[in-house]
Amino acid sequence: METTTNEAKNGAAPAASTRVDVTPLCEAIFGGGSARIERAFDLMSVAEEEIKEAMRKAPRKAKALRDSFRYLYSPELVLFADDLYRSHCREIFGRVKRGEDLSPGTDAECLVAFHEASLKAPPNADFARAMSEVFFRVFPDRPREVFDVGSESYPGRTGEIVAELRKKLARDRDTVRR
Repeated sequence: METTTNEAKNGAAPAASTRVDVTPLCEAIFGGGSARIERAFDLMSVAEEEIKEAMRKAPRKAKALRDSFRYLYSPELVLFADDLYRSHCREIFGRVKRGEDLSPGTDAECLVAFHEASLKAPPNADFARAMSEVFFRVFPDRPREVFDVGSESYPGRTGEIVAELRKKLARDRDTVRR
């Protein structure tokens, strides 16, 4: 073995490695193994694509949109499809452009919450309708005739359910109006 450092040539012990195993820290932050961490990095790429597109459409808001990257992480969305995450990003960017509060949950986050709740118990008619409406805002190109969930128990009930859910999903995104 050939030595290349002055310390080794002079008989001193080689320096200890400064490499730190960050796997336990990453697993604590992301709540899962390496697949979840890799997925988070995949979503960062999606976020960067969406930021570029949003800046192209609203060049006057480019700085605010670029700065909004830190608001895009949503642990609820990590295990779901890119299209759902894209919808989340676009909703956050829309709020940034309009100078709105970023803390309430997005439609994408609401859809995941409806999904999780439906695994525990079947939703009643009003919640099924609210979930359907959110679904079609997130995925507007899907055929609506697939879902027939009836009408609201009273006008505005769907909106109330979604507004309440947004508040429950609210997070501190360090919301500064832009």
